[in-house]
Amino acid sequence: LHNLGDAAAGQHDYAAAQTYLVESLTLRRRVGDRWGIANLLIGLARVAAQQSSPGEAKQAVQLLAASTTLFNQLKATIEPVYGAGRESTLATCRLLLDEATFAHAWRAGETMALEELLDLILVSARVPDGSQELPAPS
Repeated sequence: LHNLGDAAAGQHDYAAAQTYLVESLTLRRRVGDRWGIANLLIGLARVAAQQSSPGEAKQAVQLLAASTTLFNQLKATIEPVYGAGRESTLATCRLLLDEATFAHAWRAGETMALEELLDLILVSARVPDGSQELPAPS
């Protein structure tokens, strides 16, 4: 599901990308895969940043900060394939946000409890029970 989300994002189908990534997030949360969650937050940030609005860019920064915090807690490194996406997403967000807004969003993301963040993602994706119909792969 994570790979399908990344593929959909690469094809600029952000609605499908978010659907796949959120479903993958739901499954990884259920099994306690914190490393997988950290990587998914990068994918979700990429999708948010590609919407090119300051509000979505703020959300993307928060997701990236939360991902970085989680990787640090796990004493894990970001795989190069995800690191490149992280860096390009950060660059996009820096173009869309002023420095103060970026810094505020980063602090908010790194201090938010992971479970609270995951609940917010699922609520914003309108997935009350973690189930959602997935689009057929193209």
